[in-house]
Formats: sequence, C-alpha cells, structure tokens
Amino acid sequence: MIGVSIFYILSAAALFACVFFYPKSGERQNAVVWLAIAIMAYECWMAFLGGVLSLAHVPVSILSVGIANFVVAFLIYRFGIRGKKLQRYAVRVIDIVFAVALAVAVAYIAYLRFCTSAPIVYSTIDPVDRLSAAQHVVAAQSVIYTYPNMFFGHMANAMFMELLSPAFPDVLAFRAFEIKEAVNLWLAGLLFYAALRQYSGKNFQCGVFFALAFAYALGYPLNNGLYGFGYLGISVSLVIFTQIGAKLLHADGMKPWIGLAVISMGCFGVGVSYTLFAPPVYVAAFVAIALRARTQAEAKGDLCLVPVLKKEICVFAVPVILTVVFTMVVGRGDAASAGSQLTAEGAIFRNLYTDFLPYLPFAVLAVVMAARREHRDFARVLAVIFALFQGYFFVQMWRGGVSTYYYYKLNFAAWFLILFLAGLAADALANRKRSIAFLACYAVVWGLVGVVGVLGLEMRLTGKKYDINPVQTPASGVCFQVYSTNMLYLLDVGKNVVYLDWDFIELGAAARAARGESTAANYFENRVEPVCDAFEHAYWIDCLADEHIDQQPVTGLFALPESDAKIWVVVKDSELYKNNKARIYAYDRVFENDAGFVCALP
Repeated sequence: MIGVSIFYILSAAALFACVFFYPKSGERQNAVVWLAIAIMAYECWMAFLGGVLSLAHVPVSILSVGIANFVVAFLIYRFGIRGKKLQRYAVRVIDIVFAVALAVAVAYIAYLRFCTSAPIVYSTIDPVDRLSAAQHVVAAQSVIYTYPNMFFGHMANAMFMELLSPAFPDVLAFRAFEIKEAVNLWLAGLLFYAALRQYSGKNFQCGVFFALAFAYALGYPLNNGLYGFGYLGISVSLVIFTQIGAKLLHADGMKPWIGLAVISMGCFGVGVSYTLFAPPVYVAAFVAIALRARTQAEAKGDLCLVPVLKKEICVFAVPVILTVVFTMVVGRGDAASAGSQLTAEGAIFRNLYTDFLPYLPFAVLAVVMAARREHRDFARVLAVIFALFQGYFFVQMWRGGVSTYYYYKLNFAAWFLILFLAGLAADALANRKRSIAFLACYAVVWGLVGVVGVLGLEMRLTGKKYDINPVQTPASGVCFQVYSTNMLYLLDVGKNVVYLDWDFIELGAAARAARGESTAANYFENRVEPVCDAFEHAYWIDCLADEHIDQQPVTGLFALPESDAKIWVVVKDSELYKNNKARIYAYDRVFENDAGFVCALP
C-alpha cells in the first residue's frame, strides 16, 4: 500500500509540474498565483476523472487516478512543453511570507482543535456525513455510491485518505480527513490572496491584500471548518477559482483558452460540490465571457455573435452536462427535490449583516465603479446577481419557504464577494481614485444601518422567528461576531457539540473490527447499532464503525434495538445502558473500556 501511495504522489507531482511550467505567456507570471491555480485545477481534474470513471464503471482509487495523472502529464509534456521554453515566474518576498504565515496559522489552529484529549471536535455532526461519504468512495471505488450530486469534496477527501492510509489506517482515517480540512482552509486563503494579487503588485496594495486575505480565511472559511461543512467551504473556493480564470481572460499576452479552461473547471466544480451556488455563478460567468468577447469584437470592428457563442459552448458544455447527469440522472432527481429540502433547519453560524459592515462600504464602491465598462468583471457581475439571489432567499425565509439554515449558507459566498470587492476598492483608493464616491457609499451604508436601528427592524425579524436574527453572542463582537465565535470554539473546545475522546474512538475501532472488512457489498451486513442517548454519539459510532449512516435509523436513541443488528456499541454514560443493564449483560462483550463496550449478538 505504501508503494501505491508513493506512485500516486509521483503522478500528482508530475502532473502539477506540467501544469505549472506549461508556457502560458511570454511575460513572467506570479508564482504564488499559479501555485493556487495549479492546486485547485488538480482537485477539479480529480473530480472530473472520478465522475467519468464512475460512469464508465472503472474503479476509482489512487492507483487508477495515478495512472491517469501520468498519462495526462505525458500528453501535456509531449504536445505542450517539449521543445518550448518553460513558463517563467516572478517570486516576491511578500507572497512567500503570506503563504508561509497562513500555513503556520492554519497549523496552529489545527493544533488547538485536534491535539487535545478529544481529537474529534466539531460544532455540528455534519462532518460525520462528509467523512462517511469519503469512506464509501474508498470502499466502493466510485463517487456514484454516495452523494452523487455533490461529490467534489468527497472525491478529494477519499483520495487524500487513501493516500495517507499507511499512516492513518482504518478508524484513524478521521485524522487524514482533519488534515485535508486544514489544507482546504490554507488553500481558501491562498486563492483569495491570489485573486487580489492579479490586480496589483504595488507594495501598499500587497499589504492590504495580505491583511484582507487573513481576515477572509479566519472568518467564514475557518467557521466552515469548525462546523465541519466541508462542501460549503470548497464550493466558495471554487467560486474564487472561477474569478481568477475570468481575470486571466483580461491578462495581456495570456493564451485566451487558459482563462476559459479555468472558468470551465470552476463552474464544473461548483456544480458538483454545492449545486445551490451554481445558478448565480453560471450566469455571472456567462455574462463575464460575453462582455469580454464584446470588448474584443468592438476593438476589431466585428460584432459577430458566432465567436462568442463558440466560447460559451466550449466553457459550459462539460459543466452543464455533467452537473445535470449527476444531479438529475445519477442523483435520482436530487435537484428536483431540493425545494422540499430547503425548509430543513440545521446548526449553522447566523449573522444577519453586522459581520459585513466594516467591509461593505468598500464593496459598494467597487460595484458602483462597474458603471464604467472596464470594471464589469466576473466578481462585480456575480455580486449583483448574488445580491438578487440572496434577496429572493430572504423573502422566502420570511415567508417560511426557505429555512434560516439554507439562507445563512449563502453568507459564506457573500463573505468572499464583499471582502474581495473591498480589496478592489482599496486598490482604487490607494491610487487616489474614487475617494468622493467612497465617502458617499460609506454614508449610504451606515445611513441604512441607522434606519434599521431607528425603525427596530431587527427586533421585528427576531419576533418573526428567532433564528432569522439571533441574539448577538458574544456581545463583544457586534461587527466581528464571526471572529469572536470562532475564537470561542477554538480556545474552549468543550463548547463544541461534538467532543469525543480516545476511549470513544477505541469503541468505534472495536466495532469496525467486529463487523469485518468493509466493502460496498457488505455495508448492510453485520450491522452496528449504537445504544446511547446522545444524537452525535450515535452518528459518530456509525461513522467510525464504517457504517452507511444515511440508510438506517438510529433506533438506539429511543429504545433498545429490536432490529437485526449483530453488533451493539453501548455507551456507559447513557440512560439506555443504566436502565437496561440486565438485558445488555446477557450478550458477550468483545471489547470494553471506560467509555463503553461492544457486544456481539448471537
């Protein structure tokens, strides 16, 4: 197995090197920008390959992906690199410092979260679904076996977990999952910084971008990791990736097809990572490409629509087709049933608008600047479309057609848009442009805040439904609640909903050993049943035992199981155990520790 992991690493390195050094422009490119592009492009490639191989019933594993990596790397080298000059790069100290500083910060955050007496620490039980889905991709060697309409993150997690399986085997796979989530946080910040660095290389602006990128990463992306959503964070990173591709279309000397390819990969990724974001992103990308093509056509005096349509078809054909296939065909109409799902509530960070206020006047200025054609780029087009999209969701939330849970998911994408546009506005202001317009935007934003306060609109929303506008806690972070909330969960891990120590993890390992090797064929054989009171305990027992948690009820929460389960995992600190000791003691115990024991039923 170690040999296969080494083979996969070499294949990924070969493909990464070919993409990174492929000649894209005669001009020097920013190394950190293309580092971020190459990493995310590789994840898009993995998702695409996983989807195609699954549809063709070819096993998906690090071996098959590794073989495909070498084949594609050879083709890129043979037809795109051999005999040509390699792409030249410029490396600036501030870019390297940012990448390293962010990596150190992420490593320290991971240490605070996972290097405690409770190595599994989350604010929700959502990561159970993500970890379990990745385990099923590994076992079934297919992305179709699990969540087919949002498999992007599951595919990436599965390959990473399989890669690290020699170091983190069986039940310890959750460690590889946690490491990958930390990498995703680092990549989110790096992509944000890279997207801004495409606009300016001046020292002051680079310093502003540095600070904004940290402010971005330590806000909603970190919160995404604390809550364990996974798919939500990676989908926003794919939106940033699409923005980078759109900017490449404007880069002097850059081959146009490169920007179009990045946009296409980003749209595909959004479509199969979190389909809810797909409509506004697809529309904004379509408009951005059309606007760029129109500008180029006007410069040539040719307004023919055929070249524009060709570009649009090339960009959107694969993303649209595969998104439809995986959501409507393979996904058994999951997208069609989304309307009923949108009313489901769940645990999520809720902040109506105060977290955005420090950056909002700058973002409004950036949108106002789009009145001039040269500023009508993807981010500003998406900001307008997304504002309408979120406004519609707000109305539906008020009417009860959409849950607050799904409405507040939109804030994760809004966080990127507002902070990114704030960076663009700061760049314009640094060049002594638009200062009067900024003052007007600043006055309008805070004037609206004053009107909201005077009219008591927030209290009306809270009175309508508390979760629409929950009480600001902690009170010290009115305009920075996301940061203070994140720090609360980081510095006091006992505040988290999920807090599982090593004894509990040993129970999961014993249950996994009792049920035998897990494959796609025997997920429902030797079934594990949790006997406990806590909802999160029941779900994590299933996950650690490598059970398919979405296909069976957690009956142990309500009564002793009367099902055909062969293995019981009994948590001692539960009323079910304390009230039914006589019955439970009638069965043989195959493992026991301070947290509980595992029974094997005859």
